[in-house]
Amino acid sequence: MREIQVAIAGCGAICATGNDTASFLTALKNNTSCLRPNERFTGPRFQSNIVGTAPIDATSDDPAYQLASIALREAISGFYQLSTINHPLSSNRTGLVLSTTKANIEALERLSDGRPCSAP
Repeated sequence: MREIQVAIAGCGAICATGNDTASFLTALKNNTSCLRPNERFTGPRFQSNIVGTAPIDATSDDPAYQLASIALREAISGFYQLSTINHPLSSNRTGLVLSTTKANIEALERLSDGRPCSAP
C-alpha cells in the first residue's frame, strides 16, 4: 500500500489561548486550558458559565467572520512563507480545512429569542 504524503503548508488557530497558532501550541505544551467563568453565560439557559472564549473585537458586528479572517490570514501567511522556501505546491494539491467547535453564540441567542441571526 502506498502512503499518501501530506504537507501542512499553513495553519491558523483561534481559541481561548489567543488568536494565533503560537499561543495555542504554548498552551498545549504548558497544559493550559484557559477555561474561566464568564458572566455572559450565567443564567438558567446555560449549564455552566465556565467557558473558553476566543478574544474578539467587541465592536465587530460579525465576530465569527472576524475570527475566521484572522485564522485564514495566518494560514495564508504560513503557506506563502513555506512556498518561497520550498517548491510551490500546485493548485491541484492544495485544500482548505475549516473547523469550528461552536457556532456564533450571538446568532444562536438571537434565534432562540426569535430574532434574526444578525443585527441589520
